[in-house]
Amino acid sequence: MKPNHPFSTRLKAARLAKSAMLKAKGLGGYSQEKLGCDTGIEEATASARMNQYEQGKHLPDLQQAARFAEALDVPLAYLFCLDDDIAELLLLTYSLPHDQRQQVTEFALQILTSNNISK
Repeated sequence: MKPNHPFSTRLKAARLAKSAMLKAKGLGGYSQEKLGCDTGIEEATASARMNQYEQGKHLPDLQQAARFAEALDVPLAYLFCLDDDIAELLLLTYSLPHDQRQQVTEFALQILTSNNISK
């Protein structure tokens, strides 16, 4: 995997965002080791493996990636998204309640329809 693969950069960004949120609440940060341990990686290798994922040296299997997404409270698709704008949209809509997500989808469909763009 290339070091600039979206997975590695988004994984690190999501972990750092969670770390900042926890620090703001006075709960300490969220280290690579903590994320690894929280998602089933052995404590002895968690930090090293997480570093390899964040550096883009290795890509986890889909089940492990899903565990990362759950622990970081981001949609799995965000971690793999190639387009930055769409990745940001995924994060924004993921944080909304289901009914508001539907409203965003309906609004997007209205824009497509008004511009004569098919899905």
